[in-house]
Amino acid sequence: MLIPQLSIFVQDKVGRVADICGLLAKEQINLAGFNIADTTEGFGILHLVVDQPEAALRVLHDHHFVVKSTEVICVKLANRPGRLARVLELLSQDRLSVEYMYLGSDNNMFIGTDRNERAASVLGDADFRMLRAHDLVPGEE
Repeated sequence: MLIPQLSIFVQDKVGRVADICGLLAKEQINLAGFNIADTTEGFGILHLVVDQPEAALRVLHDHHFVVKSTEVICVKLANRPGRLARVLELLSQDRLSVEYMYLGSDNNMFIGTDRNERAASVLGDADFRMLRAHDLVPGEE
């Protein structure tokens, strides 16, 4: 239930994220979720979950971006009060450290922890719907 995520080292310069999104759009690569974290050194880390991670990795490398592929989990959150709090409570009770998280399309919460497979198991056992990579492709169930 692990989902590929791309982490891109991005210079803090006007238009850099637009450049990345444009390159992916040109290749018909769809974004399912993203987050950008600023650093204090004039750079940021752009986390992307896309429907074609291998193609995205290739095109970004071809355009000289520094990219690393890692894995995250994805939980489908109902749009009601307390659902995120419950996810975080369950992870905390199991002593899992959340390193980052971000909301993607359709209330899909992407979470990176110190033990992703264990986190997916804990949340799945609590009847949260854990998504797989193919669940994020537009038009497919």
